[in-house]
Amino acid sequence: MQSPQQDKYSSDRRARRTSSADTSWSYQAADSILRSMRALFHGTLKHGRKHIVHLRWLKRRHVSSRSDIYHDEPSTFSSGNQDRAALSRRPSWSFNGSWKGSPKKPRQNFSFKKYALWLLLVFVLVSIVGALGVYAILIAPLPDIKTIEDKKLAEASVIYDKNGGELYKFGNEKRTYVPVSAISQPIKDAIVSIEDKTFYENEWIDFLGLARVVTNTIGNGLFGLNLPTWWASTISQQLIKNMLLTSERKLSRKIREAWLSYNLNQNYSKDQILELYLNKISFGHNAFGIEEASKTYFGKSAKDVGVFGASVLASLPKWPTLYSPFSNRDRVVGYPFLYPSTSISSATASSDFPEWKINSADRMKAFQGDLALMKKFFNEISVQKENDASVTLCNLDEKNFIDTSLASVDDRCMTIARSQFFAFLTKVRLDARYAGSWENPSGKYFLEYYPGRKDSVIARMYEDQKITFEQARDAVVAWFDYQFLRWKESIRAPHFVFYVKEYLESNFGKDFDIESGIKIYTTLDPDLQEKAESIVKAQVEKNKLRSATSAALISIDNSNGGILSMVGSHDYWDTEWNWQVNVVTSRRQPGSTFKPFSYAYAMSKLPVSPDTPIYDVDTDFGNWSPDNYDGKFMGRMSLRTALDNSRNIPAIKIFLYAGGQEAITKFIRSIGIDSIKDGASYGSSLALGAGEVKPIEMAQAYSVFANGGWYREVTPLVKIEDVSGNIIYETTQDNSKKSTLAFSEGASYLISTILSDTTSRPSTWNTYLTLKWRPVAAKTGTSNKEITKTKILPRDLWTVGYTPQITTAVWAWNLNGKETAGTCDGLNCAGPIWRDYMNYAHEKLPVKNFERPKEGLYEVAISKISGKVAGENTPKSLTINALFAVKPQQADAGNQMVEYDTLCNGLATDATPEWSRRKGMILAVDPIIESSQAAWKKGVAMNWSSMEWVDEWVDILTNYKDTPCDRPNEWAQILKLSGNLPSGAIGFGRYPILLSYESQAFARKIVLSLDSQVVATYDIPWNQSKGSVTLTPSFDNESKWQHVLRAVLYDRFGYASALESNVAISRGGEIAPIPVSTGSTTPENAPGSSGIKVTSPLLWEATIKSWQPAMIAFEVTWTAAEMIKVSVDGGLDARSFQTNQEKYQTNFYNLSPGDHIVTIEVWSLRKDVIYHVR
Repeated sequence: MQSPQQDKYSSDRRARRTSSADTSWSYQAADSILRSMRALFHGTLKHGRKHIVHLRWLKRRHVSSRSDIYHDEPSTFSSGNQDRAALSRRPSWSFNGSWKGSPKKPRQNFSFKKYALWLLLVFVLVSIVGALGVYAILIAPLPDIKTIEDKKLAEASVIYDKNGGELYKFGNEKRTYVPVSAISQPIKDAIVSIEDKTFYENEWIDFLGLARVVTNTIGNGLFGLNLPTWWASTISQQLIKNMLLTSERKLSRKIREAWLSYNLNQNYSKDQILELYLNKISFGHNAFGIEEASKTYFGKSAKDVGVFGASVLASLPKWPTLYSPFSNRDRVVGYPFLYPSTSISSATASSDFPEWKINSADRMKAFQGDLALMKKFFNEISVQKENDASVTLCNLDEKNFIDTSLASVDDRCMTIARSQFFAFLTKVRLDARYAGSWENPSGKYFLEYYPGRKDSVIARMYEDQKITFEQARDAVVAWFDYQFLRWKESIRAPHFVFYVKEYLESNFGKDFDIESGIKIYTTLDPDLQEKAESIVKAQVEKNKLRSATSAALISIDNSNGGILSMVGSHDYWDTEWNWQVNVVTSRRQPGSTFKPFSYAYAMSKLPVSPDTPIYDVDTDFGNWSPDNYDGKFMGRMSLRTALDNSRNIPAIKIFLYAGGQEAITKFIRSIGIDSIKDGASYGSSLALGAGEVKPIEMAQAYSVFANGGWYREVTPLVKIEDVSGNIIYETTQDNSKKSTLAFSEGASYLISTILSDTTSRPSTWNTYLTLKWRPVAAKTGTSNKEITKTKILPRDLWTVGYTPQITTAVWAWNLNGKETAGTCDGLNCAGPIWRDYMNYAHEKLPVKNFERPKEGLYEVAISKISGKVAGENTPKSLTINALFAVKPQQADAGNQMVEYDTLCNGLATDATPEWSRRKGMILAVDPIIESSQAAWKKGVAMNWSSMEWVDEWVDILTNYKDTPCDRPNEWAQILKLSGNLPSGAIGFGRYPILLSYESQAFARKIVLSLDSQVVATYDIPWNQSKGSVTLTPSFDNESKWQHVLRAVLYDRFGYASALESNVAISRGGEIAPIPVSTGSTTPENAPGSSGIKVTSPLLWEATIKSWQPAMIAFEVTWTAAEMIKVSVDGGLDARSFQTNQEKYQTNFYNLSPGDHIVTIEVWSLRKDVIYHVR
């Protein structure tokens, strides 16, 4: 039995079954709408309850439209409490698709088909509306495709300097239109192969290429692959973009481009499109259209250009500046190169050593034998079989290839795929000799080929079966002797201008049309540019005397990274020596200018400072034992001294200590040097600048030091305006807002203090590395080449430096690879350019100092020996307060104070004489850097005793041994020293002291000291056990305090005998009497003699004029005398006489004004007796 509600529900269901078709449709539509809304707006249904209630009533009341619901709404919801109560009893719809309350409605089956149709309907409607909107906004305003025939390029584009002066205008149409029938087939084939492989198949867009990009993008994102994601525009799209659209990089432009490309293909044949394309596009150097390009580069009409010329011309539309045959010949045509067979890899040789490239007229002449060898190899290759997919080449030898990864050589033949032609070129390696005209070293060399852009075109043409193998081969070798036409036009700062064009092509992509009437405002300072060119040219004329014929300079503003001046070579227009090559953007070996990077990185990551010790000693670095540039070792020094003196051994140590190639490469990349690639086999030689970098990268990296560790990217641009004056690109005026902290500010400050320290480097270097009245940090560098075992000549010559305002890098050498004379180096051939330019550039700038950062530096007392935190046993004189960017924690330990025997630096015992006992410090051989490698520490220990150690408080023992010294104690008592030491007050000046000595064990030395300061010494001849000596110390320090005057006689075993007296030195004090005889005197041990009598001067104190001779006359009556010696001041101009007479006389000339002492010595060799009279 059913309840009233159930009866009502059942009657409702029966009523719905018998309702009209419209009502049934309304119910189904309402049900679908409700389910769709529940699915789409599940999270927000509760906010639309009013509409949910309406839809519930739609289902219950069979209302066929939503307007009916709203019509009934007042009567439904505005009634009183009874109506509201009835409403509360109505069944409600839950989110699980069922009715709440009783009676319960059976669940309706979900119709996916209805849901999908509904969504499809919505999608179609949205698509139609979107398409109409796109058409109205983007497509409708586009011009008629027919206008492309008469369309010319926009007005000329202009590059300006920072003051608005015109540097170069390009884009004025220089064009000769020719029909497609007047263009050679190789040109058409080359363009299609390299620019649009599917040109004759695709209708307007390369959909296959687009699908590949989408697939590769998904693969890269999901699986971490590294697949190419570029999508090359078709020839149709390129033509549309260049002629009818702008270069803006937006999706809207791509949509317009695709639409116009479609229309183009609907209205023109493929040959007509290709004709328009070849006549409209730019080939660089203001050559528009294929006819003008053919005449510009080859001096012939487009119909006469063969495969080689076609491959060059087809290389240009992509990046006409980057691949310019005039300024970047190597990139477009490639080159053969030579390198030693045992020293480096071919990949390194092809790019890192310009002297091994055969890439210019003079080098082709110099290496014509090697050139002929490569030509012969290619020309002797024969084709045995050639089909659509592969080719079999014969007359080959496996030894003429780098490896067999491409294909093996069987029976002198090799089969390769057509698509492998380019790879085939890179695998050829021939045995050759380095047969240059200026040198002919012995040894084995390899000859290989480095392909250019034109070789990529040839390879594509061959793969597409447009040419035969013989044609491809001939096109590769045809350029060897070919010289492009000489070209010149009016350009200010030409290297900079073409750098700007290349910069735009590289940074904005192929879609950016640089010749579309834009205005390019640059950072170049015209005044500094003119001065730089003048200074470079003047110094090159001087350098030519030292065989250095070229130079380059790059200068940047540290505040914003803007290029102030750029001189790429001595003369851009001198084609004989490849001056059009921009050295500023070319890779060169930096030599010692690379060293600061290792030091800076080490100080930013490790507890080392400019004052940390490092040991310049003979060191084993595995299989490499390098030398310093002077062939010497300087022992212990600070990092500051090591870098400022450009020592090689410390540079290698700090490079490896900081992490080696991997760490340093990563660091220099963060400050702007990208030329040093990961995985290259430089090894430790990278520390000395073996890898190649660009001068512009060196300026970028050094500017980070100048900016306190902050990286600001080098840029030539201020802004770019389109033809209407709209700014389409702008560099932030204060580029510091875009800077990033590349490494520690503290370490950056420390490296600047080192490079700006004029006292720690040789004073002669400061001639070229200092500026007038302002701090400046600078470093020189010179790369060298070993010509023979005994002959090394300089190559790349560098000076790089900076102030807080400007950074400048200067390079000098030869673009033909010839070594300079041995007298040319980075200091005297590049240094003058750097100094003169920097002085001029700073004339109107305020003086700024390198600012010490407020945080990030720590001052710590460290040991000069170990570099560790000084401890209680660290000698004070070997302690220094040092600045660190990374605070050191390791303590200086292991030092030990001992009492030692001076005889052998051994253990002092009870038997050790008092005079041989001293206190000393045994220093631990544990320097912080060298302790990281056992071989380095061993090298320090081996040279420990030869180093100089100074301490005013304690002796430093470097070779102490803990065993007693071996000495004959029975000789201890046979050591006598006698004489009369002055006492009391003595006056200023030199004072004669006569001392006599006797020793059984051979006396070694007499030391005369005033307090602890040695004032005179006398080394006793090794074969004398007794004798006399007169010491004449100088007393010139006035003091009213008493001093101890001590004379000590040492023998070879460390025994000593001493005399002491107390003296006071005074300018007006009483002078102690001189112990001399007043006439003839007889020595105590002179048998039967009557002595010596001085007859001139008659007085002991005589005064003569400075121009007068000092005459000494005397008589000798001692019969035992055998030799007589007369001297002034203990040895000046000594005279000797034989005792064959009684009277003697001699004169002394040119004595300086002042007091002098004359000594007369009488010797008796038989009796070993000396008698003195003065």
